[in-house]
Amino acid sequence: MTVLQIIGYWDDSEDPMEAIRTPNGFPHPRELVEPGWDGGLKERIVNYLYCAPMQRGAWGHAYCRMDLSRDCKEMGSREMTDGTYIWPEGLAVYVEDYDVKLPAAFLEHMKALDFKVPPVERFLKAEVDDSFWREWCEAQLGRSFAKKAR
Repeated sequence: MTVLQIIGYWDDSEDPMEAIRTPNGFPHPRELVEPGWDGGLKERIVNYLYCAPMQRGAWGHAYCRMDLSRDCKEMGSREMTDGTYIWPEGLAVYVEDYDVKLPAAFLEHMKALDFKVPPVERFLKAEVDDSFWREWCEAQLGRSFAKKAR
């Protein structure tokens, strides 16, 4: 079975400061803002993120962790995939409007594909794995992002 690597997921706290203080879960996107990280490739990255096919949808729209007044419809309600990675539809907004940095391995993956999303079976039967994203966030921010107990 295909395993998709999660990227671009954030803490669910609606209080941005609570997300930063929480030692588990995912980080707040504000912690990963780094203007220029994309080496001038932002437009191609954003296009790639938007052009990937939908993997699955949700009943409601995500909210913007950077601007709670932003229309939730802009953040989307779907998860997108290129057959290797899976991300929330709104990830492109964080990259385009807020300069949120993504892993170099993902950037290299997109470059290797010349920023063209490969054909992917719609609603691909796949498992998801968040270990790549958690480990990258830990390396960037110097703290643990263990899974929250449910």
